[in-house]
Amino acid sequence: MAKEVIDYTESKAEDFLKKASTTISDYIDSKIDLLVDKAFTSIENPLKEGVYSADDIFNDLEVSLNVRVEGEVGEILNQISNEVQALLLEQIEAVENSTIGSYVPDTIKGVDYTDFFEEYKDRNLKEAIAELTAGLVEGRELLGYSVDETSKKVNSMLFNTIQEAKWQVKYSIKKKIEGYKENLVNKFKETFKNVADKGKEEVNKFIDSIGNTSDSEVMKTNLKGSFLSMKYTDYLRIFLLFTNKGVKMKRIADLIQVNMRAVSGSKTFKISECSTYMRIESSISIKYLFATKPFMPKELRTEDGKRIKFDVILYKGY
Repeated sequence: MAKEVIDYTESKAEDFLKKASTTISDYIDSKIDLLVDKAFTSIENPLKEGVYSADDIFNDLEVSLNVRVEGEVGEILNQISNEVQALLLEQIEAVENSTIGSYVPDTIKGVDYTDFFEEYKDRNLKEAIAELTAGLVEGRELLGYSVDETSKKVNSMLFNTIQEAKWQVKYSIKKKIEGYKENLVNKFKETFKNVADKGKEEVNKFIDSIGNTSDSEVMKTNLKGSFLSMKYTDYLRIFLLFTNKGVKMKRIADLIQVNMRAVSGSKTFKISECSTYMRIESSISIKYLFATKPFMPKELRTEDGKRIKFDVILYKGY
C-alpha cells in the first residue's frame, strides 16, 4: 500500500492541486454563506429571543478547532478570517440602515407584492420587517387585503427582500477577499508539492497536521478560532472527492492508519493487521411492477396487500 500511495502522490499531484484549488475556494465561500445567514438572524426574526450577536456568530464556529496549520498558510487563513469578520460587520450595519427599496430581486419568487413594495420601499428595512412581522403575528389586514392575502404578500416581500440583501452581502464579501483566496491556494499548492516530494511518510504528517479528530480543546495551532476552522470530514472531502474508487479506498485506509496512530499513541499501528465488519439491516417495500399480487407469496406482501416487502441483512468486512 505504501508504494501505491507514493506512486499516487507523485503521478496525481498536479491534477489533485488543480481540483483542490476549486474545492478550497468553494469551502471558504460556503463558510461566508453560513456566516452571513447567521448574521441575518436578528433581521429575519426580530421577535425571536436569543438572536446572534457578532461575537456569538464567530464563537459558534470556534468550537472543536480541529486544524493545525503552520507558517504562511496559517497566516493567510488568519488574514482571511480577520477580513471577513470586519467586512461582515460593516455590511450588516449597512443593511440595517438601508431601505426596503434597496433590495429588489430581478425576479420575484412567490406572490407578487408590488403594491406593498410601493408602500414600504422608503422605510428602514429593519424597522419595516419588525413592524410587518408583528402585524402578521397579530393577524392585521393591510392595504385593503384580507388577513390571508396580507400574510401571503407580506411574507413574499420579506422573503424576496431578505434573500436579495443576503446575496448582495455575500457577493460583496467574496469579491473583496478574492486576492486572499488566490494567495491561499498558491501557498497550499507550494506546501503540498514540497511535502509530496518527500514521499509517503511526509504526506502522512501533512495530512495529520491539518486533520485531527481529537476532541481536546488544547490544540497546537497558530490559527485562532475562526470561520475557517475545519473538521476532519472537511479535509476528507478535499482529499478524496476527486479520485477514482480504487485510489479513494487506498487513501481512506491510509488516513485511518495515520489517525489511529495519533489517537492510540501507537506509532506501529497498521491497518493491515486489523479486521472488522459491519452488519447492515434493510427493510424494503416497493409497489407491484411486473409480478402482480396473485403471483407473490403471502409472506412477501404488506398488510394491506398493495406492496411487496422483504428484509435484507448483509455483512461487509475487511
